[in-house]
Amino acid sequence: MDHVYDDLFVVYALRHGRGEPVRQVVEREVVSCPSYEEAQQVRRAYAAAGCDCVIRFVGEAGGGD
Repeated sequence: MDHVYDDLFVVYALRHGRGEPVRQVVEREVVSCPSYEEAQQVRRAYAAAGCDCVIRFVGEAGGGD
């Protein structure tokens, strides 16, 4: 049986480290959302609280012949 994975948009909170000479950024998964719009709402809520976030797509790449 084939496993079918739904496409998801995962929101990660970013924590900036204080390493020298390059600062390290650590990502922590916050939530998985079925749509990009929902992921944007979560990111905006975190931004309003002063936290940096990034949205990453998890799923099959589309397009192409």
